[in-house]
Amino acid sequence: SLREEDYPHKREILRNYTRYVSLVSFPMGFGLAAIAPSILRLFGEKYAAGTPIIAVIGISISLTAVSSVYSSSLLASGKTYNFLIGNCIGLVSLLSVSFVLVPIAGLLGVALARACMFIVAAVAFALFVRAMGEFVIDLRGYLKALAASAVTGGVVYALLTLASATLVHTRIGVVILGIGLIPVGVVLYLLTMKLLRAFSERDMEFAEKLLPKSFSRVVRLARRFLL
Repeated sequence: SLREEDYPHKREILRNYTRYVSLVSFPMGFGLAAIAPSILRLFGEKYAAGTPIIAVIGISISLTAVSSVYSSSLLASGKTYNFLIGNCIGLVSLLSVSFVLVPIAGLLGVALARACMFIVAAVAFALFVRAMGEFVIDLRGYLKALAASAVTGGVVYALLTLASATLVHTRIGVVILGIGLIPVGVVLYLLTMKLLRAFSERDMEFAEKLLPKSFSRVVRLARRFLL
């Protein structure tokens, strides 16, 4: 078990993990939702109808990705019972919402029920961790990453929709367009985060420790353009 003087250090580690999980998962979830129409057309035009389902699942997973930090904290602290209870509560919510929505919305109802499961389980894990006195979250970083990801996803989706309607009319062309918009989305996300002043020197120091030395130039460029 941790000594009392180790708890502030553990809380700081957990706070950092919630931050970096949010910074990475949000743009991935919203980006997947934005280019879903393009990717699904790879399998045929009829599959494009599944866009709302992919969007709901992708965004819900990204919004609740921080729950992985809390569930890991529970397991590391030997609270496997709480971990099991949180997952069971989430499963009950999945079955309950599915029972109500599937007859009405079909597969979209399943996606919404799954999103509900993620949210309920995440809240349960957070409450269990809070009871341990270890609940932390970088709320400012969470909200800024959410805002930047929503803006980026909206812009990419608008560009994809506009180009598909006016410039690109073949299935393969739409797929290539969607893939080509991925780097555009990455740049837009980073610029939006810069405007929101979401990055700090500590982020660059963390990147230097995490990445191999061969990426040192990338980190220097990031420090120069994002801070």
